[in-house]
Amino acid sequence: MEESTLQWSASSRSPTRGFRAANDGDGLKTQEPELDMQERERLDRHGGKNPSVSLNNSNVAVVVHNSSMGNSMWYWVGRMDDVAQKIFWSAGRHFDYGVSPSVTLKDSGLVVETHRSQCTHELKYTIGRVDGDFIKWGKPHTYANGTEASVAVNNSDTVIVEVHATDDKHIDYKVGEVSAKSIQWSSSSAIGSGTVPRVAINDDNTVVVVYQSISHCVLMCQIGFVNQMTLYWGRSIEYASGINGSVCLAANNRLVILRQGLWLDEMLYGVAKVNPRAREIVEEGNIEKCRNRKLCEHEVPQHVDKVLSSAYWHPSVSINNQGMVLTVYGGTNSKKGRMLWYQVGKIDEMEDEDDPSTYHESDDEKYLSTPSDEC
Repeated sequence: MEESTLQWSASSRSPTRGFRAANDGDGLKTQEPELDMQERERLDRHGGKNPSVSLNNSNVAVVVHNSSMGNSMWYWVGRMDDVAQKIFWSAGRHFDYGVSPSVTLKDSGLVVETHRSQCTHELKYTIGRVDGDFIKWGKPHTYANGTEASVAVNNSDTVIVEVHATDDKHIDYKVGEVSAKSIQWSSSSAIGSGTVPRVAINDDNTVVVVYQSISHCVLMCQIGFVNQMTLYWGRSIEYASGINGSVCLAANNRLVILRQGLWLDEMLYGVAKVNPRAREIVEEGNIEKCRNRKLCEHEVPQHVDKVLSSAYWHPSVSINNQGMVLTVYGGTNSKKGRMLWYQVGKIDEMEDEDDPSTYHESDDEKYLSTPSDEC
């Protein structure tokens, strides 16, 4: 099987530095493939932080984020031209107040957003529906306590998965059933220790979560699947060094993980394929061996410390079943402060193949077992 890569149509603005060779999972240096480096596109001329993006199979995109200063939350609705690989955005609109919003979008236009209260550690969700260039939002509901919540919904079902960090730095998750106005959640269960979790689910109920280890220098990855509203996890995998990871998953179990490198001025991505029933990465795209390609570099202004700059990135990535990939991330500018940028890409190989990740119903008896407690 040929190795998958991402072809990006939009990237760092005027990158004067060339690509550096990146370490793959075995510690071997590999020359980066040449990508089509064009001007990245700016999402919001007024700035922003903590973005989250979701792209559905109808090429509709929704972005939520905090304002550059303060905790007001804004949303954008966009429509992708997958031939030109461009997004046409409506105007950004304020919809609530909170911290670190996350969003997920179904083909039907149903939107679920989660965030932390700006005054407490209460986690809230809000259900909405895309209506043209607007989203009609319902009322927010409190569902847990924690921070850094992330949410993902199955497009062909009513299954929704949420992950968040607790005050004692554990990663908790919930499985729910979403309706037009509310979500019926399971009780919280723990995956392991860590911070800044991000979750993805596809239409086959395969689930992938990435999060930072307690050391804040290593990203962990864990794969599972939902069966009858129970989430069965495999072992956690030490993916790569880095921070602020984000993950997305297509219908054929093609996986993209985007993260900020430890140098803090670059973002890296990896493409792999998962075996949901074995709860592992298939050999052809082993996530521990896949190349960590560079998405872009970021010119940090001289007066901005790199550690401070890391807070501006918080990349978010989403994929649809056609292999179109959309990422949104923050950046700094010496004159205009925090800004939001987006890039569109496409995986160059998205065919369904007869490989070990193909699911057969007979596999259930083999792999359905007590949810893993490995961390």
